[in-house]
Amino acid sequence: MTPERIPPHIPPQQSVRFGLTYLRNAMHCVPLTWPRAVYEDDIHVPPVPGLVHVMEPDAVATVLSGGDGAFGQANMFRRVLRPIWGKGLAVAQGEDWRWQRRAVAPAFTPAAAAHVVPHANAASARIIGGWHGETATRELFGPLGDTAAHVVIDALLDGIGDDEARRIIMHHGAALTHDLRQLNPADILRLPEWMRGLTGRTGRDAAGNLRAALMPLLQERLAHPRNDTSLPALLANARDTESGRRLDPERAGDLLTGSMAAGRETTALALAWTLWLLALFPDVQERLRAEISDAAGDAPLDAGHVETLGGVRAAIMESMRLYPPAPAHLRDCLRDTELCGVRIRRGTLVTIPVYAMHRHRKLWEAPDAFRPERFAGLAITDKALRGRYTPFGGGPRICLGMHFAMTEMIVVIANLLRAFRFEEDKEFVPGFAVAAGFYPADGIRVIVSPA
Repeated sequence: MTPERIPPHIPPQQSVRFGLTYLRNAMHCVPLTWPRAVYEDDIHVPPVPGLVHVMEPDAVATVLSGGDGAFGQANMFRRVLRPIWGKGLAVAQGEDWRWQRRAVAPAFTPAAAAHVVPHANAASARIIGGWHGETATRELFGPLGDTAAHVVIDALLDGIGDDEARRIIMHHGAALTHDLRQLNPADILRLPEWMRGLTGRTGRDAAGNLRAALMPLLQERLAHPRNDTSLPALLANARDTESGRRLDPERAGDLLTGSMAAGRETTALALAWTLWLLALFPDVQERLRAEISDAAGDAPLDAGHVETLGGVRAAIMESMRLYPPAPAHLRDCLRDTELCGVRIRRGTLVTIPVYAMHRHRKLWEAPDAFRPERFAGLAITDKALRGRYTPFGGGPRICLGMHFAMTEMIVVIANLLRAFRFEEDKEFVPGFAVAAGFYPADGIRVIVSPA
C-alpha cells in the first residue's frame, strides 16, 4: 500500500531553551519555540518566565471564554494589532468593546453573510480574467490578497472609491500587514511599548498611510451610505444606548481600517493554502470539482449553492487546521487560578498554540495528514470541535467575520476550481514565516491551467 502523503509542515522541536535562538524563532517562526510536549500534553510550562501553553479542549474553552474573569485579552496581542486597529474592535476593552461589537454585528450575521456571494463572484471573475486561461506557474498569495480586498471593499465598505483608490488602499493594506509578519522583540520580551520603535518595525507608518487613503472615502460613505447593512452605514448610525454618544470619525476609521486589513490577510492565507493543498491532492480536487458541477452547473453561484458545497467547506476547514491563519491565541491571566492541575499565577501569558493543537496527537487521527473528510457534516462552531479547532478563536471574542469569511472562501474556491486545474510545482517547497499569521516565507506557487 502506498504511504499516505504528508504535506510539508513544521515538526515538533526536540528541545527548546530560552535564549537568542528562542527570541529569533519567536519573532520569525513561532512553532520553532514549541517542543514535542505541546503536541502531546494537556498543558506545558516552558523554560520561559511567565508563559504557559494550553492544549486540552476544556481548558482551551475556559481560557477563550474568560474563565469567569480569570483570563483577558493579552496585552501583547493588543500591542501587535494596535497599529492596525488603533482603538477599534480587535483591541478595545470592556464596555467600549461591547458597544463597538453591538454596533457592527449586523454586518456579520449568517444572514448578512449571504450578501457577500455576488461580491465574491465578481472578485473571482477579476482573477479568472487576469489569468487569461493559459497554463502557467503562478504565485497565489498576492492575487488572492487582492481578491479578498475587493470583496471587503465591495461587501463591507460599500464599494468605496474608484479603481485608483482601490489600488492605493490595497497597496497600503499589503504594506501594513507585511510590516507585521514578524513580531517585535519588545513585545516578546514585554519591554515598555515605547521601545518598539527601537527594536523593529512597528507598522505605524503603513497604518497611517492606509488611514490617509481610506478616510476621505470613508467620510463620504459615512455621510451618504448606500447600503443599510454596510459597515459605513452601521457606524454612521451607531449610538451608545446608555450615553447616547455616537462613534467619532477616528474610531470609525479604526474599525474600517482594521476590517480592511484583517479581511484581506487572513482570508488570502486560507485561500492560498487551500488551493496549494488541492494541487498536492488532485483526487480531492476532482471530487470538489464534481460537487460544484452537480450543485450549480455553469450557473453563477448563489447563497443556496454555498450551503450544498459541503466538500468545499470541509477542504477549507482542513486547510485551516493544518495551516491556521492565526497560529496562536494569547490571553493574560488576571488572577491566580488553575488549569489541568497546574497553578497559573496572575500575570502569566497563556498561549493556545493553535498550529500545534490542530496537530495534537491526542486530538486528531493522522494529525499531519490532509483529510478533508474529517470535517464532513461539521460546522466550525460544532460542539464536537469545541476547544480543539479554533481557526477563528472562541468565546465572546470569536472572530465576528467568521461567517462572512467562510462564505467568501467557499465561493472563491468553487469559482476558481470551475475555471482552472491546480497542479503541484514539484520544484517548489513552501517555507514558513509564522508570527502574527501563518505566512508562506516566499509565496505559494502552483501550476494553473484551464479546467
